[in-house]
Amino acid sequence: MNHSSTGTKGFGADDGHLKLEVNIKKVIDAEYSMLTLDCSDQIDNSVTQLSSAERLAKFNLDQLAIKS
Repeated sequence: MNHSSTGTKGFGADDGHLKLEVNIKKVIDAEYSMLTLDCSDQIDNSVTQLSSAERLAKFNLDQLAIKS
């Protein structure tokens, strides 16, 4: 594989399940070829306990619902 900016041969590198912006910047600066973001701390699983109408209202999507 050729490195796009230097033309040198190299290998791919992967860092996984990054949560913090500082760590994401580090792997980007290190020119890793792949990374996996872990957004699990940002996911609101309580929505599974809401009704459809409550979910629509929570995310301000109720105005998009089709009215009969």
